[in-house]
Amino acid sequence: MPALLDAGTGVVALSRAMGDPLRATVMRLLARDSFNVREMCEILNVAQSALSHHLKLLANAGLVEKHREANSTFYRRADETTNASVRSAICSLLASLDSEPLPAGCVAGIKHVAAQRRRRSQEFFSAEADALANQQAQICNSNVYAPLLDSLSQELTRTKASALEIGPGDGSVLQGLCARFEQVLAIDSVDSMLGSAYELATHADNLTVVNQTWETLKGRKRFDLITAAMVLHHIAQPDAFFEQAHRLLSDDGVLLIADLDSHDQDWVVETCGDHWLGFHADQLDAWAEEHHLSLERDFYLAQRNGFRVHARAYRAQSTS
Repeated sequence: MPALLDAGTGVVALSRAMGDPLRATVMRLLARDSFNVREMCEILNVAQSALSHHLKLLANAGLVEKHREANSTFYRRADETTNASVRSAICSLLASLDSEPLPAGCVAGIKHVAAQRRRRSQEFFSAEADALANQQAQICNSNVYAPLLDSLSQELTRTKASALEIGPGDGSVLQGLCARFEQVLAIDSVDSMLGSAYELATHADNLTVVNQTWETLKGRKRFDLITAAMVLHHIAQPDAFFEQAHRLLSDDGVLLIADLDSHDQDWVVETCGDHWLGFHADQLDAWAEEHHLSLERDFYLAQRNGFRVHARAYRAQSTS
């Protein structure tokens, strides 16, 4: 009899953790993104003391996990495999939760938090554009990743009609795209960061440079290639980045990413305007897979001043 009781303790803890409307809403919220306590309080309209209690119960049940990003603690859904004894119950509960839409107030709150993140990033880049270039060079110079991205863009793209680069920086990747693709679009949300792209456009007739946020790009299946080098850790909603990438990529199109591996050097938040302290490769792959992007190549490029850079190539799968 005691053995039977012990076997059920995981299910009991799970039932207790999920047996509250607010905690259930938190789990639905964390299916959308990773948030810190302040952001969740704003989205859910609850006091921090109350929310912290609920988050502790969810963490104790193995349903959420937390990670540090500079001075903030962010929460996300835990890996489904962390509690093998109740894995099927967790999967069933989360599937049931996710089938229900979030309350309209929460959806509006998520959009507001994302807008706040974007605004802070744009304000930082506008004020620190010149200094930022020097700081970024100290972390990872473009000559670390540009040759690889150039080679992958040539090798993996089967159609070379159109390409997009997000945050072209010094133009080292953009030059190769202009030489290889019929039409190229370069965008950045801060006009002062597009100087090299504007200069390149004066003698590259196939290049269009636009001061625009990535999130506001419209249309579907527009590009055969999208590149984002050292960009993702500045983006407010990395998960939504992959969703937008799949929307804009043609079937069989390629997404190339070069970004920082997960690290603990939180000074980059204040100095370089980073939202995130890099990303584990499995996190990137999980976001990509969720949005119908399959991993084709992965590389670890360099380690400099404690940073490691990885490059990943994903191919868009048709959902029709």
